[in-house]
Amino acid sequence: MIICSFLQRSRSRDPAELRRDKQQLETERSQLRDRITQQARSTADAPGFKALLTATTAMRHEQEEEGKLQERMHAQRQQLAVADQRYMEATRRLAETRANTREDASADRLLDIARSEA
Repeated sequence: MIICSFLQRSRSRDPAELRRDKQQLETERSQLRDRITQQARSTADAPGFKALLTATTAMRHEQEEEGKLQERMHAQRQQLAVADQRYMEATRRLAETRANTREDASADRLLDIARSEA
């Protein structure tokens, strides 16, 4: 998402400004790597840290999975609503067709009704 917005902005910007932005991003990346390394060193010997890290990692994965499942459930509910609408429409048309055939409608009349619905 951030990269996309960066690329959109970069299309109309000066090349020198883009180079400065690139350098700034590389500097920030290096700083983040240093901070991660520093945190890893400081927590490596902390009692219970590995267990806590394992638990939080597992929790994050479960949260991601839950989010994906919620998205799938939402999509399936939308599909169900569409299918219900189609079913109701088909049921209505069937009832109309049956009603028309009970009234001894002619074949021409039934064809006219079918054509008007199509």
